[in-house]
Amino acid sequence: MLANNNLNGSARPFPAESGDTSAIDAILRCAAYLSHSRTKNILELPRDIGHDGFVQQCGTQLLQLRDRVPVFGTLSPGQVPLLTNGLDHLKLFEKFIRDNTPRDSFQRIPRNLTVLNLSMCDQGDAKVVMDALIDFRRHNPDARISIVVSKLGPTAYLGTLEYQLYVERLEENNIHVDMFTGVEGPTRQVVHAKAIVIDERTFFSTGAIVDTKPIDKADFSIELPCTASKAFQAYMQDVVLGGASDEQRAKLAARLDILGVLINDPIASLTYISRAQHTLLRGARHDLLVSVSELVDTKITKLLIRRAANGVTVTIQVREIDNVSSKILTQAMRRYGKRISVEDVSCWELRPHYNAIIADFHLAYLGTSYFWPTQRNMIHQGRSLENGVLLEGG
Repeated sequence: MLANNNLNGSARPFPAESGDTSAIDAILRCAAYLSHSRTKNILELPRDIGHDGFVQQCGTQLLQLRDRVPVFGTLSPGQVPLLTNGLDHLKLFEKFIRDNTPRDSFQRIPRNLTVLNLSMCDQGDAKVVMDALIDFRRHNPDARISIVVSKLGPTAYLGTLEYQLYVERLEENNIHVDMFTGVEGPTRQVVHAKAIVIDERTFFSTGAIVDTKPIDKADFSIELPCTASKAFQAYMQDVVLGGASDEQRAKLAARLDILGVLINDPIASLTYISRAQHTLLRGARHDLLVSVSELVDTKITKLLIRRAANGVTVTIQVREIDNVSSKILTQAMRRYGKRISVEDVSCWELRPHYNAIIADFHLAYLGTSYFWPTQRNMIHQGRSLENGVLLEGG
């Protein structure tokens, strides 16, 4: 269904052509599939243009971005993201861990497994991931296993007897918990990035490791190619687990950037994701698809409207939008017609939980971070570690 991905997990079905599928095609077709029910427009205006136009044009000639910054690399060809929902997405985490549990006969050094996520618990559907970690420990007694998170489950779960048993289980299996957080307030830092690194293999995701109830979300995942994976493993060991200096952080993040792996690092004020996002927004010449969790930054909203004014067809898929942005987008839709449309993804089944920007069907950002100015004004994600990839169609 989604060709050439290293993980052949259970992906959410959607219409696809036969043969190889590019990474850009995969994201566009998934968006079209999720919006198939033709949900209402978030601004309550007639919807004259939708995702089908994007999907139908995927086979046309791909266009270069006029403002593409040479420093940005893209993930090597052949890596295609998988769209999954709820339990199926958690099973991909489980599968990645179990597939990498056996030790190769030539391995002599202690193995490393690191889970990077906003939240991880053992409740409900998420238990399959925890069970896989325990089995990994059983087969690799000397492995270094770490969980780098901002919390160990939902707030209501913390302090319960079940939570205490969960913590004891982590301790019994020598699974180190690194709470990537600090004191409450405007300088509080959290991890919003989502990945699993086992030795030199890396699995990126947009989904948390929590029970899927009551909200079933749609998430993307992708396994990094070999060179990029090794570079991210070095970043994890030296930066996330090792406390590297700002200079070393910048060096390792720049190496990742060249390979198409993007990081926002709040500690060293590195904003590679934000820069790539703005490059895509400003560089698109014909078509721009923006699918994000929130649009509550009027500067970004005005930029999107200017792109429509310049002749770019802009499609915005968003779960939450502020009142000012709603008003000016309503005016823009009346003025520019089919060149700009806004869709409420909170009405979709399943609800998208990924963030993607696609420019001219050629370059795409896919990852955990939405627009940096938006996050900068939010305490709970304002200073967050984020990860993503830059993909190229073709």
